[in-house]
Formats: sequence, structure tokens, C-alpha cells
Amino acid sequence: MRFLYSLSFLLWFTVAIGCDKNEGIAKIEVESVSFDKNSLELTEGETASLKTTVLPANANDKKLSWSSSDNKVASVNVFAVITAVSEGTATITATAPNGVKAQCVVTINKIDLPDFSFLKAQGNKLVNEEGEQIMLRGTNLGCWLVQEDWMTGNTSGCQKEMIETLNERFGEETTEELIDVWEETWIKESDLDNIKNLGFNCVRVPFSFMNLLRLDDYSWKADAFERLDWVVQQCSEREIYVILDMHGAPGSQNGSDHSGIDGGNNKEAASEFFFGDNALDNQAKFYEIWETIATRYAGNEAVAGYDLLNEPFCTYRYSSTVGESALHALLFPIYDEAYKRIRAKDPDHLIIMEATWDPWDLPNPSTYGWKNVMYQYHNYEYSDYDNANGKQISSMRNKLNHIKNYDANYKVPNLMGEFCYMNNYDAWREGMALLNSYGVHWTSWNYKVQKYYGNWGIYNCTTSNINIKTATESAIRAAWGGITTTKNTSLADVLSEYASGKTTF
Repeated sequence: MRFLYSLSFLLWFTVAIGCDKNEGIAKIEVESVSFDKNSLELTEGETASLKTTVLPANANDKKLSWSSSDNKVASVNVFAVITAVSEGTATITATAPNGVKAQCVVTINKIDLPDFSFLKAQGNKLVNEEGEQIMLRGTNLGCWLVQEDWMTGNTSGCQKEMIETLNERFGEETTEELIDVWEETWIKESDLDNIKNLGFNCVRVPFSFMNLLRLDDYSWKADAFERLDWVVQQCSEREIYVILDMHGAPGSQNGSDHSGIDGGNNKEAASEFFFGDNALDNQAKFYEIWETIATRYAGNEAVAGYDLLNEPFCTYRYSSTVGESALHALLFPIYDEAYKRIRAKDPDHLIIMEATWDPWDLPNPSTYGWKNVMYQYHNYEYSDYDNANGKQISSMRNKLNHIKNYDANYKVPNLMGEFCYMNNYDAWREGMALLNSYGVHWTSWNYKVQKYYGNWGIYNCTTSNINIKTATESAIRAAWGGITTTKNTSLADVLSEYASGKTTF
């Protein structure tokens, strides 16, 4: 019994001492929260941080909650980084657990965009709304949204194969993250600065349906327009016009890797945009994409025009099993339907049709009643890489003469949307003078390419030769995010020299 009394006393004493000890610790409350500034002024798209002080420094719980009175004007994250969303005023508040708070009034100013003017076709000329003639001279942002292995040095396969491989190996979420790493590295704001500094006023932006739609069911991605919106905005700020180029249509319009779907040795059969049981469904989705784009960018003067379809038929144009007339009969009505669909949503923008490869591969615009259109051509001469036999120039001159011969009837402005004069810088000078003297708009292929291919790019980049079928996720992430770029000075200087319209060499 004595033992039990002793044990009870001991337990009581222990609990009592413990209670006294806890009660002796005073909870230290937050007394004040303050910012380094009480007001802030930003421009749409900018970010800023608030330096925050919580006193006393030894308060028990100093964790703050952040809020904005209007997230449509300015948002704030847990790191006190404020993002200017749109014109207006919002109050940013930081609140301590006990209700003590600090506030900062943020004023967001509308971004001061350059005064772009819609471009209009006026006969063979392109003019702005003041009637002044405008010549588009620039380059392509190839391999940004549609990867091509030869340009990167990586082994990814075509865009479709790349997505499927990454999905199978790492899952859809990680695949999207890896593609984001690539796209955020390949073209940055600094690249657009480079293009502006060359004296260019235009970029052609190749994209694929796979940038906008899910590959499994062709449904729209939630962030479908993130990249196109970004490049249009960034180019607008630099007074650079943007040509939106459908480089890869649903089903593929040519079965070549640059369409995002590679048919290997069966490119014609792989062109399910034109052929096979799914052709009409693919064309319907194609029209839907252009209607959506036209609705989104209607009124946006930074967009020069809509480039409907890159290199239809491409490698089998002259070897097709169906023949020239049948190919034309497939293509022209599709162009016409796309024209009508776009015009119903957007009456203002230029619509650009591509020939594969010559003027007779496009109809007279009057046949369909097309207005405000531009015709586009590409020219590559692979048989004389160093221009030893002068074929780089003779090939381009022949193409330009064909275009000129059709000008009297077609009465449209013409764009040399892709070209490369390969290795010889004298050929580059003469070729650029030729384009300018014929009054043709131009965008070189390409802005950037792996260093091995030299003059295919105005800038050259490093490559890690990553094979996505075997490389680890971390290795792919590091390689795609670690690309460095250097200026191909000799070529850049030539193109910059002729960006002003120089016609002599």
C-alpha cells in the first residue's frame, strides 16, 4: 500500500512539474508585417518581388499567407513574387496567422505595343494600311515546335515517334515537361533579340497539329496556344511580323519527318491528310485548327499571315502514283475551303498558299475569287553544295523567272519561304541580291541548327547526341536544357547586309 501511495505521488509530481514548465513558456505573437514599399507600378507581363519583414524576429509562427484583391490584374505566389496580368489596380496582402497584415497597392499599366499595321496584298505588292510597300525579310524558327533530328543531332525520330516513345518510357506528364524544356531552350527572348538585331522584320514559325492537339484522340490541349501566343507577343514587342506556318497537318500532308510524321520509304501512303480512310477526318480537323487560329489572332496586327500548309506532297510531287492533275485536284479545293473558313472568322489577315514546287502548282487566284493572298515557294539545290558549277544561283534564278512569268496573271505578292545557298558565301551574296532584285519576300531556312550543318543556320548550337529511346529522363532533360548557341558570323553578316534590300553583290 505504501508503495502505491508513493507511486501515485510521484506521478502527480511529475505531471504538475510538466504543467508548470509548459505554462511558463509565453507564446510570442507576430506584432507587425511590413513591405519595403507600399505601392508598386508594373507593366503587363512584368514580375516583381516584395521584401517582407516580420517582427519580432523570434515570433513562434511567422508563416504568411498571400492574396491579391484581383488576380485578373495582379497575382502573387508564396514567394511574394507579383505578376502583372492586365491593366488595373490590385492590392497585395500578406497576413500572419494571428491576423496581422501588410498591404501593397499595385498599379498595372497596359503594355505599350508598337503600332503595327495590317499587311494587305495590293497586286504583286504587300502594303500596310497607309499604303506603304512593306518587304518581309527574315528567317524560320524551324525545329522549335517540330523537331528534326538532322538539325539537332539527337535521335528522337519524327515528332509523333518522339512523343510516343517518351510517353511509353516516362508517362504523359513527364513527356510534356521534357518537351517544355526543349521548347524553352531552343528559342528564348535572346534569340528574338538576335533576329531583330540582324535587321529582320519577319519570322516564319513552323508548328504542328501536335503542338495544339493531343496525339491520342486529337482533343485540344489545355495549353494549346502557350508557345504561339508567346512568340507573337515577343515579336510584337520587337516589331517583327509573324507568319504562322502549318508545318505538320493532321495525318501528314507529305509523309516526311518535317511534317511530324515520317513515312520512310512510303511517304505517299503515309500522307493520310490526302489519302486513306482517315483523310476527310484529318482535313476536318485541319479546318477546325485554322478556324480556331483565325478566331484567336483576328485583329492582331503582329501576325503577318496564315501559311496554310507546308510543302504538300513534297518528295513525291513528281513521282506520285496519281499524277500532277490529281494532286492539284486534291490540293486546290482544300486551300479554297480553308480560305473560306478563315475568312468567316478573320477578314483581314493575309492567307498564304504554298506551291510544291512551282507557280503552275497553284491556281490563278481569280479562279476561286481569293483576295488578300500571298503565294509561297521553296528552293534547295543539293547537287552543287559548294556552288562549284554555279547551280545555287542558276536554280534560284530559274525559280524566280518562273514566278515572274506568272506574276502578270496571278497578281499576288510572292514569298521565298525556305531556301539555303549552302556553303559558298559568294553564292549567298549573289543569291540574296537576286531575291531582292526580283522583289520577292524571303525567310531563310533556318535561324538555328547544330554546328555540323553550318550555313543551314544563322546561329549554330551544341548537341549532346541524345537517343531518347535509351537515355535516362535526367540525361534528356540535361541535354535539351543545356543547349548553347553561337553566332555563325559569316552568314549572319551577309543576311544582315541584305535585310535592307540591297540588290548588288
